[in-house]
Amino acid sequence: MNIFYRALDYSLHFELPVPPNAVGIDQAGAEILEAICNGQDVIPVNDDARDLYRAIRKGDHDYVEGFMRAVKEQNEGAQEVARTIVGG
Repeated sequence: MNIFYRALDYSLHFELPVPPNAVGIDQAGAEILEAICNGQDVIPVNDDARDLYRAIRKGDHDYVEGFMRAVKEQNEGAQEVARTIVGG
C-alpha cells in the first residue's frame, strides 16, 4: 500500500487527496495491526506491486515487460526533473 502525505521536504500534508492506488494512514494502520494480531508477517506493498506479482506468477510476460518499461521511463523522468532542480 502506498501512504501519501509526506512531501519531498518531509513535511506532512494531510489535506492532500489520497491517490487512487494508495490508502490513507488510518487504513494502513488498521491493516497492519490486524495482520500483527493474526500472527501474520507484515510486508507493506502497493497495488502496483501486487499486480506485478500476479502477472509474474501467471507468466504474463507482456504485462511484466510493459510495467518495467513504464518504471524505467518514470525513473528517467524523475532524474531529469532532479537534474533541472539542482542545475546539473
